[in-house]
Amino acid sequence: MPVRPILKIAACFILAAPFVALAGEHMHGSGSDEDMVWSDDGHELVMHSHDGSGIVVDSTQPSPYHGLRGGDVVLSLDGRGLTRLHDLMDALRRHDKSPAILRVRRDGGVVSLTLSAADCKALVPPPPPSPPAPPPPPQN
Repeated sequence: MPVRPILKIAACFILAAPFVALAGEHMHGSGSDEDMVWSDDGHELVMHSHDGSGIVVDSTQPSPYHGLRGGDVVLSLDGRGLTRLHDLMDALRRHDKSPAILRVRRDGGVVSLTLSAADCKALVPPPPPSPPAPPPPPQN
C-alpha cells in the first residue's frame, strides 16, 4: 500500500476532533474546542460554548452528573471566570487540589458546586489516542 493514502487517513483521524473513539469497551467522546459529547458506561455529558452564551450544559445522564444538570451555564472554577469550553477542560485537567468550587447559573440563580479531585477528573474526557505510526518505507 502506498504511503500517501495512509498518511491522509492518519491526518483525517488527527484533525477530525480532539475527542475521538477512545480505548476501552465503554468509553467514547467527540467534540471540538467548543462542543463536547462524552460518555462512559451509561454516563453522558454534553456541553457547548459556541454561541456566546457561555459554557452551556446541554444534557447529563444521569442527572445530576457530578452536580451538573442540563441547562446549567458554567460561570467559574475556583473564582476564575470561564466562557469557553476548552478553558474549562484545561482548568479541570490542571486542578490538583480539592475541593474545587464550580459556580453555575441555574434556574435564574447562581449555585456553587463543590467538586472533589475525582469529580474534576471525571468531567474531563480522556485525551484522544495517539495516531498510528506510519508504515515503514517500501524495500527495493
